[in-house]
Formats: sequence, C-alpha cells, structure tokens
Amino acid sequence: MSFIEAPAQPSLMQQADSLFEEGQYFEASIQYERVLFYQPPHETLVLPHYRKALCYRHLGRYQDALNEINRIALFNTDETWRNTLLYEKAFNLMLSGSEQEALMHIGMIREEQLPEATRQNITPLKILILNHNRQWQKAENTFLQWIKTLPLASRQQHAWSDSLNQLYTEDNLPNDYSEETARNWSRFIPGAGQIYTGHTWEGAMSFLLNGAAAALGAHQIYYGYYFTGYVAGFGILYKTYFGGMERAGNLANIERENEMVRFNRTCSGMIRKMLHHTSTDALDPKEEAATKK
Repeated sequence: MSFIEAPAQPSLMQQADSLFEEGQYFEASIQYERVLFYQPPHETLVLPHYRKALCYRHLGRYQDALNEINRIALFNTDETWRNTLLYEKAFNLMLSGSEQEALMHIGMIREEQLPEATRQNITPLKILILNHNRQWQKAENTFLQWIKTLPLASRQQHAWSDSLNQLYTEDNLPNDYSEETARNWSRFIPGAGQIYTGHTWEGAMSFLLNGAAAALGAHQIYYGYYFTGYVAGFGILYKTYFGGMERAGNLANIERENEMVRFNRTCSGMIRKMLHHTSTDALDPKEEAATKK
C-alpha cells in the first residue's frame, strides 16, 4: 500500500477556477483570496485579482469588484492586461452608476489589444453610457455603426436599423424630469410637482391635505382659537407644503432614473437579440413579429 502513488491534488488556483466555471462565484472569490494570501512575497498575481473581481461582478457587488481591480498596479502589467483591466473597471463603473468615469476609462483603452470577445462588448457599453448621459444622437449613430459591423444579412441589418430609428424617436426617449421644475410646480400649486412626475393620485392627495390644513387654520383663527389655528392648522400646512416640494423633487430624480433604466434595458435587450441573430439562423425583427402574430 505504501508504494501506491496518491493522485495529484488540484492546486488552489485550479480549485478556484473550477468553482468559477460552475458558477459558484462566492465560493470562488474566497478561493481566489486564498491564492493571493499564499502567494510568494513581493509577487503580483494579476489573474487571481481579475477573476475575483469577475466573481464580485457576477454577484452584483460592483464596488467590491472595483476595489479588487484597484489592488492591481496597472503600471506593472503588460499592455494586454492593462486594457482588459480598464475595460472591466469601466464595466463595473457603469453598473455602479458612475457613467462619466466609465466613459473616461473606455477612452484609455486600446481596443485592438483586447481579446475578441471583450472587444465586441466595448461598443454596446459605450452605447449604454451615452444613453445614460442623454447624448441621444451620438448613441444612435454609434448603435447604427455597430449594427453594420455585425455579420447579419442585409435585410436583417435594415430591419434592425428601422427598429433602432423607431426606438430613438422623441416619443420613446425617457422623460427628463427636472427636480427644480417639480419643486417649482409644487411651490405654486401644492401637489402639482407630483402630478408632473406622473404620480397623479399622490399629487391630488397632497393638494387636498394642504387645502384641509389651510382651511383648518383659517377656521380656528376666525373663531378666536389662535393657538390651535397656528399650531394645528398652519403648523401642519408648513410641514405638508415644504414636505410636498421636497417629495416632488425626489420623485423627479427617481422617475428620471427609472425611465433611463427602462430605456437602457430595452437597448440591452436589442443588443442581446442582435448578438443572438449573429450566431443563429434567426428571423429578422419584422419576420419575428409577424410569426408571433
């Protein structure tokens, strides 16, 4: 028995990669950290940091992914790794809501030195960032140019271009609700700011509540109950009036972001479908719609 050779155990890196391939991203991130912990002194291992950042991105922990990438000294890496890491950083910045910084990092990337699969993802990422910055014309032109680079049949390219032109019409673009405008509407007409942001019932209730508080204050003062009028009536009015303005401004920000998320989700869906069409013999959008009907 002592002469039987034990099977070779997989290394820590191999174990981590196996967990990553199986989609066990949390377990894989812990294993990659073990690889980094046991690395030789003064040795920089880019791959474990990079794979750990990918685990965090898959888990939706974008800030942790950024922190992991920032642990890598970019000036010590070769050009290929540097561009790959810049792309990954831009991707996580986009997902965490820092679109301007993401666009800046994309500008630092030499796309020709990226792996083919990563390079194909750069342009869709630019499109989503341009959308979020409301640069509609530039986003549409970039989208159209990207469609032309895809291995699609001519009729498919025309169909997708038509769908894209329809998507970027003024009626389909997300509303650019203004926080200041919402506040001003509520300043002159309580509840109007909420109606401006699409919350009609809330705006109506705010108007009625402000009106009731004002009426209560006026009624109590008219009959000589000055303390009750000022405290119960105008005291409540003060809170509902200025609280309504604050609420209207917050709703404007929330709805503007929600509409942008919905619009970018639509664009992401189109991108996924186009990439699917490049790898399968699928119908073009018009034929697909006709088939569904």
